[in-house]
Amino acid sequence: MSLYSLINTNSLNKMATTPFLYPAALTMWNILEAVAAYVDNTYSQLHPGLITIEKLEAATSDAGDDVSNWKLLYTIPLPLIEIYNVMQCEYYLLPAGAESNFMNFEAPKFPALTRKGWIKAQLVTYLHDLDCGETKTYDSLRKWIEKGDIRILSSGARLSPLQPKETIDYCANSLASELNIPINNIKANLTSYVASLSPSAAQASTETNITSSSFQQQQTALQQQARANELSRQRVALADAQIQASMERVNGMNNYGYQTRRRWF
Repeated sequence: MSLYSLINTNSLNKMATTPFLYPAALTMWNILEAVAAYVDNTYSQLHPGLITIEKLEAATSDAGDDVSNWKLLYTIPLPLIEIYNVMQCEYYLLPAGAESNFMNFEAPKFPALTRKGWIKAQLVTYLHDLDCGETKTYDSLRKWIEKGDIRILSSGARLSPLQPKETIDYCANSLASELNIPINNIKANLTSYVASLSPSAAQASTETNITSSSFQQQQTALQQQARANELSRQRVALADAQIQASMERVNGMNNYGYQTRRRWF
């Protein structure tokens, strides 16, 4: 099957067969799977089966959250790619336009999560929030479920309002455990990545670069000065040699003239 056929078939619209899960894990799976389908189908008809930046921005706005970071990613998508890699989430790279053609090729650079990738991203983010004492992911899920007609894919039944956070916390941990997701490693890598983006880290990196650059500039200046001194020494030595040779020629002419005069007189 070609890549074009793969992306444009209904295979991306459907989740993989739901694994056998115990009730708590299955509850979280059904919630995330249903919300993934809702975000995919509701906020844009382009790229079905893929959660694009446009869909994420619209869904974030609909949940009443800040969308400034999503707007920035339209021009600088690389951080999102790095985050998806750190979180080990499945995604595709897409061009900026809706379609590509033979005449105007544009290298794909905008990441779009598959539904499975989105489920994993939400699960990792949820558990990361739990470690940090935050509720952002829980609040977003609750708002989407309250606002939209979100249905469980396996049964078609409407998703019930989100249960209390303590219950969903337990369900999220159960799902990560039963799917054998290396959640602790991913959260540690995510924490390290976020820390690397902090202003202090950026400042330290900048200062290190400046120090390294200053040292290199100093070394270059010293090398240039040493070359200039060597050239100057060579010029002085050459001038001395030329003067010495001239003096010897003059002395030779004087001696020859004196001896000649002596013979003449």
